Parts: sequence; structure tokens; C-alpha cells
Amino acid sequence: MFAKLGFLLLVAAFGALAFVAGTLAPPSIRQPLTTAIDQWAPLLSSHTSAAKSPTAANSAPAESADGAPLPYEALLLPATPAADVKYALQLGLFTEPASANSLTQRLRELRYPFKTIPVIDQNGAHWSALAAGTFDSVAAAQSARGFLSQQLQLSQSLTVIQLPAETKAKISQTAP
Repeated sequence: MFAKLGFLLLVAAFGALAFVAGTLAPPSIRQPLTTAIDQWAPLLSSHTSAAKSPTAANSAPAESADGAPLPYEALLLPATPAADVKYALQLGLFTEPASANSLTQRLRELRYPFKTIPVIDQNGAHWSALAAGTFDSVAAAQSARGFLSQQLQLSQSLTVIQLPAETKAKISQTAP
């Protein structure tokens, strides 16, 4: 009985210490963790709906010159693709566009075309999807996955998405 109570107190104390350490962490430690969480959010969102919707505090609209955000579902591959559809690789789904700065900087250095696409999920939360490349087919996008993952030193698998019609012409203009 006392062993169970002692174990529960130990777990509670550990949780409290982890919380305190997380809130008191300096920005030099907190920023890389926030960036990593933003990069892993798309992978987790396919398994849980909780990761797909940030809290109301994190759901500020994404800034975009393109206009209103698209529904995220518009980027997903349809069962039967249309004839004139272009594809890209989704590098991440970010709550704040600035969280993607390290990836966009590396893409600029590689002179690889990319686009930040403002999207909105089914719960009304705003995200920025970072898409790289423009491909004529799903197979072409899939064949570029390994190269891009290696060049950007990414460990997660890249998702193939379809580009919205208005983005197809503008994606090459994003990279200098």
C-alpha cells in the first residue's frame, strides 16, 4: 500500500519538475524544441486528431500574400487525380510561418523552389504548409523524397501533396 502511494508521489513529483524545467528553459533550448514539435506535428496528426488542432492561442491566421487560407484537405491527394494537377513535397505544417525559417533558409541555399501555403484545418485552426518542388506526377514527387530528405537532413518521411491551382504558377517565384 505504502509502496504504491510512494510510487504515485514520485511520478507526480517528476511531472511537476518536468513542467517547471520546461517553463523555465532558456530560449536557446526552447526554440529548437518548438521547431522540432512543429516539424513532427504533421506526422502525429495522421494518427491523432488532437495534434491536428492547436489551441486557440496558437491559431492566429497565417500571413500570406495569396489571400485566404485553403482547407488543408485541398492539399491531400484525391483517389483519382485530375489531368492538370501539380504536386509537391510537404516539409512541414507549422503553427507560425516563422517556425519554418531554418528549412526555408536551407532550401534557398540549395536553390530549391518552395512555397508556404496558408491552410485551415477542420477545427478552424490556421497552419502554414511548407511545400517544396513542383512535380508533374506523384511518382516524380516520390522519387525526389530521398534526395530532399538527405539534403535537408530530415528524418521524417515527406508527404506528397497536390498544389492548389493558384500556387502552381507562383511556387517557382518563392526561391531566389
